[in-house]
Amino acid sequence: MKCKKIICAALVAAVVLCSGCSLLRKGGGDMLSKRYANYIKSTLDCSFFGETEEYLKWVDATEAEAQKTYQDTVEGYASLIMYHFEVKESTISEETIAAFQEKAKTYMKEASYSVADAVKNSDNDYSVTVTVKPIDLMASVSYQPIVDWFNETYSQETLDAMSDEEYAVVEEEYAKKILALLDGYTVSYADEVKCTVTILVNESDNTYSVSDADWSSLDENVLGIELD
Repeated sequence: MKCKKIICAALVAAVVLCSGCSLLRKGGGDMLSKRYANYIKSTLDCSFFGETEEYLKWVDATEAEAQKTYQDTVEGYASLIMYHFEVKESTISEETIAAFQEKAKTYMKEASYSVADAVKNSDNDYSVTVTVKPIDLMASVSYQPIVDWFNETYSQETLDAMSDEEYAVVEEEYAKKILALLDGYTVSYADEVKCTVTILVNESDNTYSVSDADWSSLDENVLGIELD
């Protein structure tokens, strides 16, 4: 659908960036409280930083699978950035999508969190508390001037009269203006406020897992996004 731009009040997307359920390796002499904390931290480090060495000690995965976890996070975060700034990923060029993915990598490198030792809840589950400083990209960068430019330049009648090829050119132009806007953004954190997220690690049939809802909560807080 060809349409004018409207500032989004909230980001809504069914995307989980970090890994979901995983098989945790049972080796090593660490106490369970540290083992579960290491599981969570190594998964975050793999997802946000592409660091796989520790992740592979705790998760039953290959190097290729670990790299895919990182790449999936990059692509997912880039898609959320595009969605927030009303860039139509399905319309713009692969080159421009790749540029947004490079932005995502840059911001992800600044993810700030610390993981405490796990606390036992029962024989089958532990709670792990993660303290994070949310990145404030989506809350602090205003793109209203670009939306105003787009809407003043292209009326709905003009957009409706465009061919798909013509409309793709317009969306590409809009996307590049958003990229130029993001060039001026330096990662900062939401008023330097720290928040805590409690993650439940559950054991069942020799598999240790974290729910998608808990991973989503971490994503939202670390990256300053809103998932639904």
